[in-house]
Amino acid sequence: MIETMSNDNLLASLRALVRESGCIEADLLVHLGEVDERKLFLARTFSSMFAYCVDELGFSEDAAYNRLFVARAGRRLPALIEAVRAGHLHLAGARLLVPHLTPENHLDLLAEAACKSKRQIEGLIARLFPKPPVPASIRKLPERSVFPLSIPSIPTLPAIAVVMQAAPTAAQRIQRLPTIQPLAEDAYKIQFTASRTLREKVRQAQELLRHR
Repeated sequence: MIETMSNDNLLASLRALVRESGCIEADLLVHLGEVDERKLFLARTFSSMFAYCVDELGFSEDAAYNRLFVARAGRRLPALIEAVRAGHLHLAGARLLVPHLTPENHLDLLAEAACKSKRQIEGLIARLFPKPPVPASIRKLPERSVFPLSIPSIPTLPAIAVVMQAAPTAAQRIQRLPTIQPLAEDAYKIQFTASRTLREKVRQAQELLRHR
């Protein structure tokens, strides 16, 4: 049992599980890519591979989208899958890299992204593939609905008609995911292009305030 394992054995077992998870993730991506290529989801009466992953395999919408995105790229660039298998690249990092990978640059880019965190890979992409400054904008975010902590007892009501809507499909659910989250009644989003120095200052302030 895990409770009786020594500290050294526990850490060694954890590292082994991490290595195994990379192999399993890579095999999963290969299988997804092959099923997608053969369109076997049609025989299961699903309209898309995405719907098959969500409704048949039980993936979340995000996991289904990210895995399919990487699996399809892996069919063109097998080194991407092998980087995941070797534990040099996690799924989140692979998802970020895929739009920038080409047959000419993918080996160098995968090597440079090896063993980096998601944040480090974001910095790598920003350095190699810079985007133009974003337009300045200030706008109020949607207000958040506030619900009482305790719900008072509800008196018996007369019977009423209830109109039921058809459940959205898996593809519709992911399209309806909110792109922004409300902060508070008086919270605003300010968007502008910042220098690296300002970015680091903001990040430092976030770390100092994290406990609050």
